[in-house]
Amino acid sequence: MATTGTVGTEEKRKKVEIAFNKWEEKAKRGFLRLIVLKRFSEKDKYGNYSSLTGMDLINFVSDHSNGKWVPSPGSIYPILAEMQKLDMIEETASRNRKEKSYRITEIGLEVYRKLRSQSPIFHGEVPDLTEASQVKKFKDKVRSHFVEQNETDLKKNRRRFELLMEVIDEILSERANS
Repeated sequence: MATTGTVGTEEKRKKVEIAFNKWEEKAKRGFLRLIVLKRFSEKDKYGNYSSLTGMDLINFVSDHSNGKWVPSPGSIYPILAEMQKLDMIEETASRNRKEKSYRITEIGLEVYRKLRSQSPIFHGEVPDLTEASQVKKFKDKVRSHFVEQNETDLKKNRRRFELLMEVIDEILSERANS
């Protein structure tokens, strides 16, 4: 990873802190960012971090929600651009010249670890959408987070919360019927 050798310890710490603060705040409003970050942090069968394209991420979310949620390119690509700007991912050699491919950096891994361990909304865990019990636990945590918000924030985020709960309910009911 390019950022390991070129970024000094103090500079890396500052970059992690900036990225963490931005991402934690945004993660409270929607968890697509965390799904993307979690996917980047997963290793392939050879123990390496995968190079992923925007389409890989769209397909990943779609596959793991049984097609109930297919993020648009307009949702995924701004996240990738922001991650690259924050040095959380870096561009890699692509299998297809038309699509950019990215891999997580040390800064991205640190932000992921920090979000998992310190972000109050996730209480130390990022949900695994493939496990119905994890989805239900996450739903309960999201609900409790929204209960703790002040009235202005609740009004602003109400529709997001309702959509999130609908998607989670659909995933749970489909899994129960499988």
